[in-house]
Amino acid sequence: MSDYHFKSTVRVPFERVKEWSAEIYEKMGVSKRDAEIIADVQATADVRGVYSHGIQRCETYVWRIQNGTIAPGAVPVIDGDAGAFVMVDGRRAMGQISAFYAMQTAVERARKYGSSTVTVKGGNHFGTMAYYSMMAAKEHMIGITFTQGAGNNIAPTGGKEPVLGNNPIGYAIPAFSKPPVVVDMALTTVAMGKISMAQTVGNSIPLNWALDREGNPTSDPNQCHTLQPIAGYKGYGLSFATTLLTAVLCGAPWGYEQRDLLSRTHKYANDPLDIAYTMQVIDVGALMDAEAFEKRVDAAIEEIKSVPLREGVEEILVPGEPEHRTMERQMREGIEYPEELIAKVNRLSEEIGVSALV
Repeated sequence: MSDYHFKSTVRVPFERVKEWSAEIYEKMGVSKRDAEIIADVQATADVRGVYSHGIQRCETYVWRIQNGTIAPGAVPVIDGDAGAFVMVDGRRAMGQISAFYAMQTAVERARKYGSSTVTVKGGNHFGTMAYYSMMAAKEHMIGITFTQGAGNNIAPTGGKEPVLGNNPIGYAIPAFSKPPVVVDMALTTVAMGKISMAQTVGNSIPLNWALDREGNPTSDPNQCHTLQPIAGYKGYGLSFATTLLTAVLCGAPWGYEQRDLLSRTHKYANDPLDIAYTMQVIDVGALMDAEAFEKRVDAAIEEIKSVPLREGVEEILVPGEPEHRTMERQMREGIEYPEELIAKVNRLSEEIGVSALV
């Protein structure tokens, strides 16, 4: 949550957020079961402090349903099946539904074959990567997720125009007595959703987040033209590789053919996004004792956290630990939202005829 600096805030119980979010999507023609999945994905993002992928996305998803680029009643289908390698056609369903189906399929196939790869075409923006990776971890498996992102926001090193997505990658590795180790990161310094949140709240952004149209660092989120990749050319390299493992692999558009999720004025704003993603699962228990592996993960976590600390540092955290702690606190106290976002989603509620969030 350190990337967010809220002024006035409101706390909302986790279950209320889910209830409200599900009501939104049912109103838009999504089935009750699917609406509850979408709501759980969004509320889970917010309760973990990943506000860039929670209910602030509702307005864009509703707009996409209204303009026909999301098919609220669509059901993803298997379009190619080689056993441990599966291709899914999302058929423009809500991204959370095609991603959930893909990871469910990946878990089932890994249980049968020891490991699996499921790639998706015809997808939409699906929210936080961690949710789907953790689906595998809950089954005592290792979950790995890739996506090309929803719109171009990385320029190749040396270029001025974005031609690659921020292409998030995610991992969830189960532990025995500790929370899973969870890595969920865009290949840009921050996700575009954090730029959007800064715009909503009216905050400036750090100079290492974005570049303007001239390729210069900017602290104004409204001047963001290109996001900065992590680790410079290394982040660009990872982004290109992820594009090859998702969009190029399953024949989805990428580069200058890629659609833009956020901008209603983009020339492709009313075209289907057709986002690609790839899910991989490793069933540790296929070759070794899963409980013994998870105990080794526990030991690895303890060793990492036992490293001598630099001066002024109180504790070493492992990936996913800050979000897990935020989740535990916000499950007790309610999810803390900025008043500006509450006002925004309440306006959406009024526009489509559902009860206000609070």
